[in-house]
Amino acid sequence: MEINIRNIEKIIFHNLNFCQCIPNMVDIREEWLVSKRNPKSSLSKRSFAFRLMELLDENSILCIESQIGEKITLLRMSDKLSDSIVCPIDSIPESICRNDWCSDLCVYREDDIINITFWR
Repeated sequence: MEINIRNIEKIIFHNLNFCQCIPNMVDIREEWLVSKRNPKSSLSKRSFAFRLMELLDENSILCIESQIGEKITLLRMSDKLSDSIVCPIDSIPESICRNDWCSDLCVYREDDIINITFWR
């Protein structure tokens, strides 16, 4: 099962058994329930999903897996605005292909080392 920002609310918040697996989950869930009752707080509902994604660690995931009997893959969103690669000249194609940022980039060379910076 994959957990991402779009389905974490349905999977985690609606299941009371997972509260014991995640630290501070009870507090976040109570705040989330209050926001569900207030129709003007749709933005805050999304923020609860982001907060919960940050709270999930390996122990929490193992606890949830043991309860549902299924392997969980957590798909986190990248909030980075830039990324850098430092590589030798002969490995530039492999390094760029491993990176999914290829929208804008800047390249700097220092002897036999290439510095590549990507940004959104």
